[in-house]
Amino acid sequence: MAELTDLRMVRADPLRLEQMLSNLLSNARKYGRPPLDVRERPAGPCVAIDVADHGDGVPEEFRDRLSDGGAVFTIELPAV
Repeated sequence: MAELTDLRMVRADPLRLEQMLSNLLSNARKYGRPPLDVRERPAGPCVAIDVADHGDGVPEEFRDRLSDGGAVFTIELPAV
């Protein structure tokens, strides 16, 4: 599922953005369970893109390396 709510333009290198999104979606497909949820939302002066799946999440021994425990992975981009 994809949900668009913030239609502001962002400043980003298109190839790097594509690579980041591709990596997040690939990992969600490989290690998670459907459905995959992709949402963009306002985040102050940025636009955030969240990628989530319905799998078991990141194993406990790796969660301390992640800011949110691995439930949702987010990219924040400065709005123009």
